[in-house]
Amino acid sequence: MTGARGTLDRYRRDPVAFCRERLRFEPWSKQREILESVRDHTRTAVRSCHAAGKTATAARAALWFIAVHPHSRVITTAPTWAQVRDLLWREIRLGYQAADGFMGGELFDTRLELGTDWVAFGLSTDRPERFQGHHAENLLLVIDEASGVAEPICEAAAGFLTSPGARLLLIGNPTTTSGEFFAAFHSARGFYNTIHIPASATPAFTGETVPADVAAKLVGRRWVDDHRRKWGEGSPLYQVRIAADFPSTSDDAVVSLGDLEAAQQRELEPGLPLILACDVARFGSDLTTLAVRNGNVVRIAKSYGGRDTMRTVGEITRLARDLSSEQGRKPTIVVDDAGVGGGVTDRLKELREFKVVDYLGARSARASRDYPNRRSEDWFQLAEVLPLLDLDDDEDLAADLLAPRYVLDSQGRRVVEAKAETKRRLRRSPDRGDAVVMALSVEPPGKPKPQTMVSVARGRIDDYRPAARRSGVVAYARIPTTERRPSLDDVLAANGVVAHDDMRELAELTRRMR
Repeated sequence: MTGARGTLDRYRRDPVAFCRERLRFEPWSKQREILESVRDHTRTAVRSCHAAGKTATAARAALWFIAVHPHSRVITTAPTWAQVRDLLWREIRLGYQAADGFMGGELFDTRLELGTDWVAFGLSTDRPERFQGHHAENLLLVIDEASGVAEPICEAAAGFLTSPGARLLLIGNPTTTSGEFFAAFHSARGFYNTIHIPASATPAFTGETVPADVAAKLVGRRWVDDHRRKWGEGSPLYQVRIAADFPSTSDDAVVSLGDLEAAQQRELEPGLPLILACDVARFGSDLTTLAVRNGNVVRIAKSYGGRDTMRTVGEITRLARDLSSEQGRKPTIVVDDAGVGGGVTDRLKELREFKVVDYLGARSARASRDYPNRRSEDWFQLAEVLPLLDLDDDEDLAADLLAPRYVLDSQGRRVVEAKAETKRRLRRSPDRGDAVVMALSVEPPGKPKPQTMVSVARGRIDDYRPAARRSGVVAYARIPTTERRPSLDDVLAANGVVAHDDMRELAELTRRMR
């Protein structure tokens, strides 16, 4: 017993040794700094670049805390339930399994029970009241991707930090310039120990020696160089994902990075209307891009090079027929009618198989006092409805949507810059962004249904098909459909069960249905 107590005391003092010896996890220098900060400080805030191992570190901090503090409680959350279950708790499960029985207890999907009142679990963020009433002498709250967690969650969790043994870890990319995570590095900095992890501080740049399997998971020089060229150092994406800085606020930006990031993480049910939009390539380097919208769910479906209008008609027709077959209804087709797109529109209308809407950004705006043309109006409409959307998490789409700027004309109307100016800044055409804008121009989105626990496939490239944006190559993406069989989560939600532990949910459902 004395030996076991001595081991526990040693690990309580040394979380890095616990990770190395028990979790088989070799933290690099910034990860060690995070673990030691959770040990030493009531509040820790970490703003990090892409692929610095932040979620893996947060998971090991959670396991260390619950293992070395008997009868402690660890609460974990993130902006979406998928991030809690599939990312943060995936890392927790990997760490627990690596401990090979050292921790004991019983592990469920998003819950770890080590004994009476000795538990770690995940919570979704759709109901702030779930974060109230949790008390323990030793309690750790982990908020992953903290920029995306709503302020009421942080306010509800403030009551956790009343005991000397309470700890708070906020960690993530610095995507928004408001909320508790932003405040932790600004107005509330005196309450937090803050840690900054730009790409330049990672082993690929500092020369720090790390095991090969660790280095393979971290951001590398090639990725940084490629994205510096793609985004430019002044881009919000560069600032957030490479420099790990909060994006500089730009008075002339159309789309907010925070709203965009949230839309690309959101999970909604597909619905109506069903829209297929096509931005037709005009010049040699441009790509013809097709976007599909199911209600408030929008995905990039295809992107390919070349300007053969009849091929484009064929691609649109084939995808429209596939959607009709899968979903039992015909999509409305929206085509950019300017330039070579006019030939595509004309031929589709001749076929008389689908409803075709010709889109012209130069047309007069519906709200002519506020905008000079439809292009300006529809881009600002996109910006306004982003909080309602489940948007494809495509990197090039994000860059497209963040690029446009606007000015005020002599009548006080907002004028979005010409596509040619955006193309100059991006060094390519914003084809994906324009396709999404067109998809949202017909029957603009309304309020989405409440979020369920059902994941909608991210609409990425099928494994067996070529990668997107390769010159002259067609890229196909999975399009979510409205036809599906109900899952266990659906049944649970229909019966009012809101917790997210599979075994407890099943027991609760059985009790309710008796």
